[in-house]
Amino acid sequence: MAETELIQVRVRGRGAIPHFFHSLEEWQEKEALLGAEPEELEFSYVAGPYGELFKAMGIDAHTLPLWFEQVRGLKQPQRAALFFRRYTQGDSFVTALQEMGEVRILGGDPGDVMEELHLESGALDQVPEPFVRYIDWERMANDWMRERRLEIFRFEGILWVVFNQTEDE
Repeated sequence: MAETELIQVRVRGRGAIPHFFHSLEEWQEKEALLGAEPEELEFSYVAGPYGELFKAMGIDAHTLPLWFEQVRGLKQPQRAALFFRRYTQGDSFVTALQEMGEVRILGGDPGDVMEELHLESGALDQVPEPFVRYIDWERMANDWMRERRLEIFRFEGILWVVFNQTEDE
C-alpha cells in the first residue's frame, strides 16, 4: 500500500483517550492492552486513502480484521461495488463483501458508460457505422435510470454507474 493508514480507537466510558494504529498487528497489541469488550470500542479513520469507505462500512472490532485482510487490497471498481452494496443497498459489511462481485459497475459519465457497455457487448455490430454516431447515449442513460436499470452514485470522486439488469437484456 503506497499510503499509510492511521486508525483511531476509543473505549467508550473510559475518558475517551484515543489510541492509534496502522496495521492489524499493531491493533492486536493495543487490543490486548486495552482489555475492553469489543462492543465498547469505537473506530475512526484518521488518515489514509480509504476514509470514505471505512466510514461507510461501519468497521467495528469484529470486522476490523476483514478490513485489513480483504478490503485494503481491493482495486477501485471493487471498492466502489463494496460501497454500493453496503451504503446504497444497505447490506451488512460481511454480506456486501461477499456480494460485491455480483455488481456490474463502470466508472464515468453515464452516457459514455452506456456507449462502452454496448460496444463491449457487441450490440452495435448490427448498427451500420454511419448511424452509430447519432445514438443519444445520455438520453438512453436517463431513460434507463428512470426504469431503474441504472443507478448512479459518487464514490472516491468518481461517478459510478451500476447496471441492474441481466446479461441477456
